[in-house]
Amino acid sequence: LSVFPADNWNINMAAGINFMSFTLGNFGLSILQPKVLGSGNLPPAIMDVLFGGVKFEQPKDLSALHLSLLAVSPISMDYGRQLQLPQLKNIVDRFYAGAGLNLLVGLTDIHVDADRLEIITTPDSILIEGKTTILTNFDLDSRVPALGTGFSLDLGVIADINPQLSVSLALKDLFGKITWSERYIKENEFSIRLSSEDIDEIADYNDEQIDSLEQSFTRLDTSFAVGSGKTVYPPQFIVGGSYRFLQDLIVHTSVKYYLNNDYLEGVLPQLSFGLEY
Repeated sequence: LSVFPADNWNINMAAGINFMSFTLGNFGLSILQPKVLGSGNLPPAIMDVLFGGVKFEQPKDLSALHLSLLAVSPISMDYGRQLQLPQLKNIVDRFYAGAGLNLLVGLTDIHVDADRLEIITTPDSILIEGKTTILTNFDLDSRVPALGTGFSLDLGVIADINPQLSVSLALKDLFGKITWSERYIKENEFSIRLSSEDIDEIADYNDEQIDSLEQSFTRLDTSFAVGSGKTVYPPQFIVGGSYRFLQDLIVHTSVKYYLNNDYLEGVLPQLSFGLEY
């Protein structure tokens, strides 16, 4: 377990797929390109519990647990063209600039916070107490979520320095914000006590016995709507380059950096390489 940090552990996730894109002349259209962004703040005790289990008379405090998840399906319209700039005539062979407007369709926005979450153990029992808060765009008692809408702006330039080398710079999702028509908060307080006898026998319980055991737990659930709200969509800064080593072999590289946002915390720049033959 020494590989995990002694302080809280930050994890980040960014994933996306482009299913349907079209170009016509200088225009581009991307219709189906869902993206998911997420981050988590995991207390070090979680690793102890996951890999070492829970031991009697060794309490665990998981109160720093925090999770955030955002799922968006942008619809993008782009325009780009070659520009003839006298200032760049003797520096680059060709220079292009483009801009894009993104309609952001918000699918899911979830924030989970453990205001209090403790595992207290004694020689003959385990007590799990906690209070969690979930902020989301859909009512957990309804199957229909309140979708969000918003806009963001893309800007980019590409320069062919010579027949072998090209460089690019892009600013994606500038000024992006998503407005949610309704948001909901669900607060859950619970106290679960299991004796060592329950732990030994619970694997053999039938449904009726499990229901009876759950009835002995103390739970208090509160749900309420908090009205509309806004989410800042994470902007990106991307620098790229391509070099043609041979007539049929091109090497591509890029560096992507997410600017400060509520979903990806402390993300280092991402370096990518690719070969095209």
